[in-house]
Amino acid sequence: MQVPLLLSTSAKRCVPFARIPYQSQLWTFTSTRRFSRHPLAMKQQQTGSAADFFTSDAETLLPPSQRVHILGMGNIGCFIAHSLRGILNPPQVTLLLHNENLYDQWWKQKRRVTLVKHGLIEHAKGFDVSVARQGRWYTPSQPAIASRTSADIANSSDEELDTSTERSNPKTWALDEEPIDNVILTCKATQVEKALKSIAHRLLPTSTIVFLQNGMGIIDEVNEKIFSDPSMRPNYISGITTHGFYRVEPFKAVHTGMGVTALAVTHTNSYIAGVEEVRHTQDETDPSIPTAKKTGDNNYELHSHTSRYLLSLLCRTPALTATALDKTAIITSQLEKLAMNCVINPLTVLFNCKNGDLLQSFNVARMQRLILIEFAAVVRAMPELQGLPGLSVRFSPERLRKLAVGLERTTAENTSSMLQDVLGGRETEIDYINGYIVKKGDELGIRCVANYMVMQAVLAKSRLGSKAAQEVIPFENLEEFL
Repeated sequence: MQVPLLLSTSAKRCVPFARIPYQSQLWTFTSTRRFSRHPLAMKQQQTGSAADFFTSDAETLLPPSQRVHILGMGNIGCFIAHSLRGILNPPQVTLLLHNENLYDQWWKQKRRVTLVKHGLIEHAKGFDVSVARQGRWYTPSQPAIASRTSADIANSSDEELDTSTERSNPKTWALDEEPIDNVILTCKATQVEKALKSIAHRLLPTSTIVFLQNGMGIIDEVNEKIFSDPSMRPNYISGITTHGFYRVEPFKAVHTGMGVTALAVTHTNSYIAGVEEVRHTQDETDPSIPTAKKTGDNNYELHSHTSRYLLSLLCRTPALTATALDKTAIITSQLEKLAMNCVINPLTVLFNCKNGDLLQSFNVARMQRLILIEFAAVVRAMPELQGLPGLSVRFSPERLRKLAVGLERTTAENTSSMLQDVLGGRETEIDYINGYIVKKGDELGIRCVANYMVMQAVLAKSRLGSKAAQEVIPFENLEEFL
């Protein structure tokens, strides 16, 4: 791999990047706070050359921001935002709102995120917001609003917020093209592509994206459709959470079940280290967080500064109960959760029932077993998992079935997220749940008939329930069927 040359700040000469001290590398690889007007950024956008971006005078560049952006204000997004504002010395948090209607709702909710837990209502304030308008991002710039910082709002009383919300919403906007160093993506799997495209020009190779979605196969689509150039690809953290919620209204969620959150760095831009594998040791300040993964011959893959920052931040947020894993561990954890989603989500949709109702029918149990038999066959044939100790036992149909029954019992009164989507007229994530197993099965030569059937049934039910779908009858010659 060609190592880019950088202009040394101590001696005005070009030196190989791999020889620059690690801390300098972190600074060198970070854009200025005005990335959209940075000459190197504009040159890279015009030429598509990664080398142009990674060759710069380090004196002009600044360290990455600790501001955290959250894109997707559903249940998980509200939970993450609320949890981050509740820690000691919280970071600045910007909520990325995808339309002005949601911004109007933000004002109606007094510019705060509400979480109901054990019957207690907890409000979190002090957020900044950015709103998507006609394909671009803007922040409110009305003097009365812009002059109030997030810290001012956080220290305001409810009475002051009530008074301020009586004023009309600001309709004067300032274009927001600041680079995004840290973004937590909590939107639905079906919305990830559109959401990321809206901020892709603001993400750098030093940025880190945290993916928190149901289902799998999402990152593969992102790499194919958005970040096709590996050298300019941001860093990725994949995560899963088992916390349970249901939605009350915008920016308000009810926490129905305590769970855990697992996170792992699943992609690091190779240019961050200057070489694909470097010798590296564990972070002495917090050895519980795996900052590097051993790759053989005592070599380690270096994680980016923003990835380590986000891992540390999320793992020190008590409400999330988050732990950091390695890449293999997060994949197996995602697959276990996917197995549960493959049986609970679609079947609750088809039978319009709560999770616990699936335990009441022998026929439903047979359907679950068929789905899990196919699931186990696909997972145990995946090349990337070959050689993993205990793979055949961990992903046996019998063990997965026991896990599903246990989860159905502990969440008996819960309504699955997929059923909530169908009842709310929203698109489901079935293509990334059962659909992922069907796709993987096709690649491996395994026919997944049961998973294909429930996938098509859920798609049919969700689309037949929408008015738009009912207006189009899928027959070329309708007279033949009358």
